[in-house]
Amino acid sequence: MFATLKDIDPQISQADADFVYSGKIIVAFKAMQRLTGNEYAQVINDLKIFDLHCAFLLNFGTQCLKQKRLVFNLRLSADKNLHYR
Repeated sequence: MFATLKDIDPQISQADADFVYSGKIIVAFKAMQRLTGNEYAQVINDLKIFDLHCAFLLNFGTQCLKQKRLVFNLRLSADKNLHYR
């Protein structure tokens, strides 16, 4: 079910902590007190590189787990009727 981005493309060295679920969803893990635009941009860039449309960014660096769902090309995602439970 899970594969690392490095498994999909060994030339991707900066994506060690990221996973792809069922070939459709990127799951990115961070441990920072506060996420900046750089972390969001990295996940969006991964979506572009692998031609995917949905990612979850999980941040374990705060007192409680923070999660953010990121969608690249919202219209295409809506047209494909992607539902995540």
